[in-house]
Amino acid sequence: MVRITKMCFKKLRGNECWQVYHLDLKNGKQSLLTDDVKSQNSSVIWNNEGTKIAYYSTKRNGKDYDIVIQTISTLESKIVLQTEGQWFPIKFSPDDKQLLIQQRITLESEQEIFILNLENQILKQINQNKNKKIAYNQTILFDKRNGKNGLFLITDEDNEFRKLKYYNLDNDTYTKDYTDDINWDVV
Repeated sequence: MVRITKMCFKKLRGNECWQVYHLDLKNGKQSLLTDDVKSQNSSVIWNNEGTKIAYYSTKRNGKDYDIVIQTISTLESKIVLQTEGQWFPIKFSPDDKQLLIQQRITLESEQEIFILNLENQILKQINQNKNKKIAYNQTILFDKRNGKNGLFLITDEDNEFRKLKYYNLDNDTYTKDYTDDINWDVV
């Protein structure tokens, strides 16, 4: 049974500048993790060990979403992806060596998915189909079971509706559509 002993939350200061806090559920103590009254900090996710978080921050220039990883115990933070546009951390890999990241091109109809190798900072785009606008939900999971190397993701690629598909990372192809017979969006 998993016991939750800590959590992170963001606080709105009424000015669209969101700050991230850590709450220790054992003692009720909260700590401010970001402290820049001019930036947005959000989309917090935990690594699998429960020792680090990833989030986006606009601290660098007030508009672009950099991806930051912060160690909770030391408050040490590091920008692991600095680029232009809106980028969101989605999920750490089971071994915490990779980070799934989504880039938002348009609000609902076009996103791109990337895997950032946290050891060498190499960013790899998933499904590099530049001729199509593809939408993905943020519900994306790594699959590393029994030697597998893939992603479960929800996408509207080649379909009018969003479907649950399996993407094989070894050969960069979809290998299964779990909802092929359902003619409405999967969420």
